[in-house]
Amino acid sequence: MDTREIETPTSQLIEEAIDAGDGARAKKLLHLMVGDWERNKDYSINWIAQLLSFIGRRLGEPAVEDALRDLGERFVRPRRSGPVDARKRMEGIARGMKANGADVAFSEDDEKYELSFRCGSGGMLIDSGAYAEPRDYLTLRERGPVTFDRDELPVYCAHCSIHNELQPMEWGGLPTTVEHPPQRLLARVGLRLRLGRVRLRPRRVGNRPLGRGPAAGRPRGLPARPALPRQDRR
Repeated sequence: MDTREIETPTSQLIEEAIDAGDGARAKKLLHLMVGDWERNKDYSINWIAQLLSFIGRRLGEPAVEDALRDLGERFVRPRRSGPVDARKRMEGIARGMKANGADVAFSEDDEKYELSFRCGSGGMLIDSGAYAEPRDYLTLRERGPVTFDRDELPVYCAHCSIHNELQPMEWGGLPTTVEHPPQRLLARVGLRLRLGRVRLRPRRVGNRPLGRGPAAGRPRGLPARPALPRQDRR
């Protein structure tokens, strides 16, 4: 790499190669950029999984939920404020999952959109053996809404139940998505997301109960986390 290539964003170098008609260089730079992104993503998801594991082992599994709920209030809720058409939400999720390295399949009928994919972040951790030695990240084993009413859930995956189902129902009465992880999540990484065309208030997913309003399904009677005071948002 010369000085200009070091200092110039790779996306700009790709555009310049395309404008110059150099398809081979553009493809090479694109593959390099994807590789750089994948290495950064691998670092970040391991960082998150390790921190949540540390929290859960030091403070107990409910502290993992509290930590993720805190993120939900500080970051997720503002990003999802305002009504969004179900089709646009589905397309946004599909783009995000493809950017995350997932293989995505799509189907629809008169009632719902359905996305099925192999997750490129939490699923990648499972595929890479991150929940066994030497990384040995935490598996949640306190059955309840956070674990999709399963006996176990890899700790990284808990953000799906909290940020996509539990907190959205507390904020507005409706889940962002209804999720169907495989029965043996530590062995299989496929995941189905369903988004209704008509916004309904689902109470169960098969035999799995969903939350019903504020603090629904919170273990040990923990209260729903209130909005943080402005001075604490740092």
